[in-house]
Amino acid sequence: MVQPLNIAAGEYVRYRVRPPPEERVTAKERRQQRKQRRDARFGDRELKGWQWLLFPVLLAGALVVGFVGEAVEALVALLRLVVWLVLLPFWFAELLARGAMGVPLWLARVTGLAGERRRAVRCLP
Repeated sequence: MVQPLNIAAGEYVRYRVRPPPEERVTAKERRQQRKQRRDARFGDRELKGWQWLLFPVLLAGALVVGFVGEAVEALVALLRLVVWLVLLPFWFAELLARGAMGVPLWLARVTGLAGERRRAVRCLP
């Protein structure tokens, strides 16, 4: 019988009866086969001698990108500060002008000194 235990080895399809193998594979041979399969999968991931030379280049590139990002962020913050310093006085002057003109008109309406709102444009018949 082939049991689900053999799924990892890739020998399981369905429960079925199959003849026993002619030659028995020892644990040592199975371990050797597993090691060869693992080395075939992971062998390319090891860094060889010349590949270690790329690490300083990658590190320097990452640092340069980081410093450029920080410089751009500082420049944007500076521009935002300048815009606020330039626009804030005008905004404050507009706020004072609206208050200076709006409060007396509102008080005149509330106290009855001014009549209701009139239309500036006459409606045509």
